Amino acid sequence: MRATSHIAEKPRETDATEEKKATQTLLLIDGDAHSAARIRDMFELHHIACVTCSSLADATTMLRQEQPLDAALVDLNLPNGDGIEAIRIARKTRPDLPCIVLSARSDTPSVVLAMKAGAVDYLTKPCRQSTLLSTVSKAIDAQRHRTHTAHATTPHRSRWHSTAMRQAMTDAREAAKISSPVMLVGPSGSGKKSVAQWIHRKSSRANHCFITIDASHIPQTRVEQELFGKSLSNNNGATHAHVTPKIQACMGGTLYIENLQCLSTKAQAELLDWIKQNQSSSPEKSCRLITSVAADSNSLQPNARVGQLRPDLWYAASVYRVNVPGLAQRSQDIPLLCENIVSHICATHHLRMPGITRKAMEMLCDYSWPGNIGELHSVLEHAITHTNDRLIGPSDLAHLNNFDVKDASKEDDLESGAGSIEALTKTSLINALEACQGNRRRAAKRLKVSLRTVYNMINRYGLPKKQTPKKATADHTALGSGA
Repeated sequence: MRATSHIAEKPRETDATEEKKATQTLLLIDGDAHSAARIRDMFELHHIACVTCSSLADATTMLRQEQPLDAALVDLNLPNGDGIEAIRIARKTRPDLPCIVLSARSDTPSVVLAMKAGAVDYLTKPCRQSTLLSTVSKAIDAQRHRTHTAHATTPHRSRWHSTAMRQAMTDAREAAKISSPVMLVGPSGSGKKSVAQWIHRKSSRANHCFITIDASHIPQTRVEQELFGKSLSNNNGATHAHVTPKIQACMGGTLYIENLQCLSTKAQAELLDWIKQNQSSSPEKSCRLITSVAADSNSLQPNARVGQLRPDLWYAASVYRVNVPGLAQRSQDIPLLCENIVSHICATHHLRMPGITRKAMEMLCDYSWPGNIGELHSVLEHAITHTNDRLIGPSDLAHLNNFDVKDASKEDDLESGAGSIEALTKTSLINALEACQGNRRRAAKRLKVSLRTVYNMINRYGLPKKQTPKKATADHTALGSGA
């Protein structure tokens, strides 16, 4: 149970902030009129409007109306009813409305029943003003973030906010209408494969297969075998069985070749010949070719070479070109991407999906992301697995403060997202342990993570497990010991 003090009344401000309109609305369900009035005044001072209900019947009526609500603060002791029933009704009528309990009941059964009914948090009266305001604000932030990003599940043009990505998806939609070769140009990790899949789904070939070959991740001999079905010999002279070429296997569908510039000279020549022969074939008897090159789209001119890519293959494969921007050129889309990535991570690991606070989202949007979407995925997975809250806050992204977010792209050691984040996390842990003279509990407090997380990080990075003997400290300050 939290040790708390009564909510203190504050005088109303008379400056210009008083005239600021409330942009958030809280449903306050409390049978104590005096308590409700004090709580309402406190929230209105912070520009959160309150709609008050003094009974279960009033709360039921309000919940069934169409008035916009951002959160509900519920007392369990209500006239002619129970606050737990109000939470159940709220979950049925407004499934997305976060409900927070504020009650004098502190017994375990009440807490369990409230959480099972759908409450997102449980506070005990009397409660600190700062605790109450912080809890409600976090719940509102989390729900507004989910609502704002709910339509970010597919890369449809209207879902993106950045001009660069909206243009890319407009070009992709036009590319889906034709059967000519399409080339996707953009930095590594910018999501070119997702765009290629989207083009395939929106084309007349959507009911046929979509096959991917990454020329940068497998040996060139293997690439030639995969593409053209060449027979290969091993070191003993034995010949592998002839395999069906991917070009033939995806007849009527789409073949996507990633990192086209990594193809060998021989493979490029054969692919060029195939493109020329395929031009006269009908869609049913041909394979749609989509390729990608890892390059800065702004630096590519029509006559430029990308890596060792043959100029004639460049022209043949880029009849239609789509420039896919990196995250540095589309920071407005990061909230949408975060929703998708967080949802995927939580579904994969069977975790409860957290929200992201405004300040944390600002940090994510201000960072230059040299590793693009791969690095963003790494950062969010790190934050999800290390946070002790239902919201990802700035403290969960503390490693982003270890360097200048505006100039991060200039760092020589930030070649990959996962590697850079791991290195920064290890450095932060080492510095914290040194500052705390090896005291792991204090280091965890300094890093704003759990003690278990510190132990896991020590094991992960192979750091010395011996701990410096603790000194006598007075580090145990009672919560709420004073007003």
